[in-house]
Amino acid sequence: MQLIKRALAERLYKDSPYVFPSTRGKGDKPIDRHALSQAVRRLRQKLKMAEWSPHDARRSATTWARAVGIPRDTTEALTHHAIVGS
Repeated sequence: MQLIKRALAERLYKDSPYVFPSTRGKGDKPIDRHALSQAVRRLRQKLKMAEWSPHDARRSATTWARAVGIPRDTTEALTHHAIVGS
């Protein structure tokens, strides 16, 4: 929630309907679906990190959340995975 509130407060285009609008244009489009992957790739190269992807981070966050007791339906809802068998 803190990230969303900060993003809304600091966004370039105050009238944009998007929390994370594209920096190309005037806030009338959402951030590109590949923007995070591209940013991760640039960061990895700059810091000479081993290869990883946003999806790897998502899996790790889900694993951590389950390990600390966050219910499966909550973690699945947050990662937009379908809950099978419910």
